[in-house]
Amino acid sequence: MKEEFTEECWFLYGKKIGSFYFGWTVYHSEGTAGSVDFDWEKALKGNLLGWFHTHPGVKHILPSSTDNKTMRSWVRSAGRPMLCGIVCGDDMECYSYYRAKDKSIRCKSIKFKFIDMFFFGSVPIAQPE
Repeated sequence: MKEEFTEECWFLYGKKIGSFYFGWTVYHSEGTAGSVDFDWEKALKGNLLGWFHTHPGVKHILPSSTDNKTMRSWVRSAGRPMLCGIVCGDDMECYSYYRAKDKSIRCKSIKFKFIDMFFFGSVPIAQPE
């Protein structure tokens, strides 16, 4: 029998000022492993920075192929960097997806901290090409 896992997701709203992100998590939703449905109208009502989500049943905190496709689409659509946070057990990691000078979409791990539901993160001032 296949074990079922529940995947969870939170929108990350906030602001990017220079190389710093300031935000908070809202709108918790759940789904099956690899698929979480959201209310997209809510996503677009606030200043969406990205989202945090769980990777249930996985032992790493790297973006999945679905994460990569989704985040690249959001960066193209929004025309700005977006964050993708991953929670796996007690480990968390956050990635900035951004458009490089050659127009490709790149991904870089960023430094971040949560205090309650509030998020603080920073990226290098010059993104590596």
